[in-house]
Amino acid sequence: MKLHHAKRFLYAGMLLVIGFSCRELPTSPYTASNANLSLMLASSTGATSDTLVSDTVGNAITYTIATWLPEFIDSITFVVLESNNQPVFDTTITTLTTSTRDTTRIKKALTTSGDKKITATVYLSNHSQKSTSAKVKVYDKAIPATAPQWDTDTLRATITAGSSYTLDCADTCSDVNGDTLSYRLIAPATGTISKAVYTVTPADSTTITDHIIVSDSKGLSDTLLVQLTVKVAAISDTTAPLLTLVSPAKDSQKVSS
Repeated sequence: MKLHHAKRFLYAGMLLVIGFSCRELPTSPYTASNANLSLMLASSTGATSDTLVSDTVGNAITYTIATWLPEFIDSITFVVLESNNQPVFDTTITTLTTSTRDTTRIKKALTTSGDKKITATVYLSNHSQKSTSAKVKVYDKAIPATAPQWDTDTLRATITAGSSYTLDCADTCSDVNGDTLSYRLIAPATGTISKAVYTVTPADSTTITDHIIVSDSKGLSDTLLVQLTVKVAAISDTTAPLLTLVSPAKDSQKVSS
């Protein structure tokens, strides 16, 4: 009876050992196939994103590449491409030091405007690779709001009474911001402005002093002083002189010396 029970325990033990031996051991997560990376972008103003940031030409953008299981990473490449896939900047990191083993930061200012594609790639010890991408939108440097400027402070001219004097204001001033400009006269004024053209037609000899103000859409302005000296046209003599011969009278006496 005791032998029978012993055999039963022996069989149960054998089955238990067989059961454990048939189960697969869990796969270690520390393999090259589980190594990976992420990319985070930070603009010069502090805005962060893993997909898109915007900045201005010349401002430095920080690119942070975070890696998992860096012990299986042989190298990292970082590439900046134009929208037409022309390279702007690229670098390869082949040595991951202890201090930057899982985090690599690259600070780079872009010198041209437009959309840029950023790609980071890790090359793994199992001869595979993994990549991630983001975008940067780069704008031209903002031009500070500047008042429009006349080419000169004072415009002087001499004109003839009865004739018209015109000035195309758009050809005489400019605005670096490219704003839409408007023109007006300070009252009282002798001339008039229509569609950016100043016109005056004096009838008599006089001196005209008008002030023209140019303004942009932001309310910034500049003033031009127009000083016109009006003269009456000289009367032109186009008639030739006439010589008249007078015959002496019949009873005139000759006077001898």
